[in-house]
Amino acid sequence: SVVLLTYNHAPYVVEALRSVQAQDLTGAWEVLVADDCSPDGTGELARLSAEDDPRVRVLETSENLGMQGNLRRALKQARGRYVAFLEGDDYWASTSKLSTLRDLLDSNAKYSSVSHLTEVLVESTGERMIFGHGFDHRKQIDFGDVIAGVFPHASSLMFRRSLLQTTPEWFDDLSAADWAICGLLAASGPIGVHREVMSVYRKNEA
Repeated sequence: SVVLLTYNHAPYVVEALRSVQAQDLTGAWEVLVADDCSPDGTGELARLSAEDDPRVRVLETSENLGMQGNLRRALKQARGRYVAFLEGDDYWASTSKLSTLRDLLDSNAKYSSVSHLTEVLVESTGERMIFGHGFDHRKQIDFGDVIAGVFPHASSLMFRRSLLQTTPEWFDDLSAADWAICGLLAASGPIGVHREVMSVYRKNEA
């Protein structure tokens, strides 16, 4: 299952969704576009881009759920053995991202999840850098690493759904969930690291 979280991402959501649809993953898989009642037409753009793709489900809501509420309802509707994240203003830079991470999880039972390197694009300056906080030379990240602030970007993460089928209530007090999610997963086993840039994180004023 790919969980694509969106809110006011109209300028970007089509590129994000197309980067998911372009994946070379074989077998059955799904894309859940969880739009949090965006007033800028993000949900409609996603529906138009996915109308001929049966893998894509656009999850609608009549009220704004907030970042954590939107994440929780998407996780509860995911049906895949593995879950991968993407936010609607980021995109995947490799068509083999899903198949590469799936193969890593299939062949490494000790891993709770797997990740890869992410490129940060600073839109105001065009500057590009690698997101990693020091983990780009590691083959895996342990719980202690995450607590110390070493964790992958959400756009690079794929995890075993059995380990995180929803989120705790205390997530509602968080301004962001990626660090906490990595901590919960790493408590069940290390996060494997594939040392290739396969996603792009847009950093902008919005």
